[in-house]
Parts: sequence; structure tokens; C-alpha cells
Amino acid sequence: MAGHATSKPLTRGLEFGRHVYSKPSDKVEAEAKEAYNIFERKLPALSQLNALISVVVEGNSPVFIDGRPNEGPALLRTDTTEEPDAKLEIKPKYIILFARDGVEPRFALFKGAFSIEGNPVGAIKFLDLLAPNPPSPVKNYTPEAFPRLPQATEDLDQVKRDIEEFGYGMVKNALSPEEVAILRKAVDEQAAGEIKDETAQSWEGRPETMQQVWVLSNKGDVSERADEFDPMPRGYVLCIFCSELLL
Repeated sequence: MAGHATSKPLTRGLEFGRHVYSKPSDKVEAEAKEAYNIFERKLPALSQLNALISVVVEGNSPVFIDGRPNEGPALLRTDTTEEPDAKLEIKPKYIILFARDGVEPRFALFKGAFSIEGNPVGAIKFLDLLAPNPPSPVKNYTPEAFPRLPQATEDLDQVKRDIEEFGYGMVKNALSPEEVAILRKAVDEQAAGEIKDETAQSWEGRPETMQQVWVLSNKGDVSERADEFDPMPRGYVLCIFCSELLL
């Protein structure tokens, strides 16, 4: 049966016949190939890693980036009998974004773009080193350059002065262990409940990687009373659930 020629579009610019379509699986395969090419290109920079990292690019077997001290660049291995310092599972598109400086690893971690087992600092450093201009630690630090830095204190007026001068301050004994336990239990229970009733909010539908529990003030008596635990007046933010800072 003979076909008919496509008629011209009625709306200027809608030339769909020019579009090139591909299978999603072909795109993922191409992205994975590019991710492995990035690993190869970045091996000299990854010698600064000082760690053995297992990386699972989605849908593929793990590869191992050995950036422990040696005489040359880091090594890319397909197997090892050694336990890695960290295990990273990630979609290939994020490897490409990091290499193009298109997204910051810590922001991506907050959004649940990848999962980490083991040493998070080593895994984040690995992703940092993929960037065109990786962050580097401060060199030639001289204590005299900073005669004073904020110290944890119960003097809230001093904390305010530190925030105004340095951009941060530290409150000593801001919350008791009992108060932290109460708040943490409430958040954990709320998160578990949202997973159970399928209302959990997460990046790409993966709450096991990173789950956001929004608007705590609307989710229970403990959350409503959270301000009672806060020693700082309104206008100051106090982080009470941070277990590690990935700097």
C-alpha cells in the first residue's frame, strides 16, 4: 500500500519530520559509555583521591577507582578483593553533569541523585575531582591570618556577633540529647508513614536514597512545638539534624 507524503504543517516551525527519535535504552547506554570515558580521562586527577571507591553506573557491574597513593595516576579496575572505602551508585547522566560542572555534588546528594555506602567524604571527593576545576584544600594556611574564629558558646549575644562577622556561629548545648531524640523520632516516624501510604517525596521516586519530609509544622504536635527547643530568636537558623558536614 502506497503511503502519502506528509502535508506541510499548518503552524510555522512545527516540522516534526525533522526530529530524530531514539530508544531510551540507547540513550542510557550511550551515557554509560561516556561516563566510563570520563573516568578514564580523569585518572590523573583522581590520584588525589587517597581512597578506593566502588562505582556502580546504573545497570552495570561495579568498577573500582583506586586513587590511593602511588607513583602515577589512579587506576581503573573491574574487580578487586579489597573492601572499598565507599560504594557509590549513580545514574550516568550525573557523572556527565559533574564533569561539565553542570551540578554540584553536594546539591545532587541532597536531591537523592546517588547513594553512598561507607565513607561519604571519600565519595564526594571522587565526584568533586570529576569537575573541570575541582575544589582544592587551602594551602599554606597561616593561623595568624585568622586571629579568632567562632567557638561554641552558650552566650547567645556572642553567637549573634559571630554570625554578623563570620556568617556563622555555634551554640553550645543548644539541644539536650533528650530533645534531639524526641525530634528525630518524630521525623523518622513521619518519614516511614509517608513511605507506607505512598506519599513520600523523593528525587526520582527513590526514598531509600533521599527522602524529603516537607512542612513539618503541619505534621504533628512535636513539630508544632519545635520552636520551644530553639534557643535562638526568630531570624536565626539552627541546624539540629546535621550528622556530618561534607565540605
